[in-house]
Amino acid sequence: MNKIGIDIVHIPRFSERLQQPGVQKKIFLPSEQHDKTAEQLAGMFAAKEAILKATGKKAGTWLDIEISRQADGAPVARVTDGSPVTISISHDGDYAIAIAFSLLH
Repeated sequence: MNKIGIDIVHIPRFSERLQQPGVQKKIFLPSEQHDKTAEQLAGMFAAKEAILKATGKKAGTWLDIEISRQADGAPVARVTDGSPVTISISHDGDYAIAIAFSLLH
């Protein structure tokens, strides 16, 4: 069965959340945090949330998902359990949005 997940993040509010001690380490792997702006992290968080919705996983398992970029700049997700997921991330003004498509077995 195919499933779709979508999430939107208000970047200024997310940026404030990132200032709280330990928040980045709970959500992002070290490879994801390197040289990223709040806008980029918000997009990655939206993608992780969309993936959780598309795969039916529980919130709080953000570290089981790694968001990176292909050579052409397109975002790619790797889920530790191997769930096949395709994502897209967009930004507009104060918002980041992501959609995930999952092919569930």
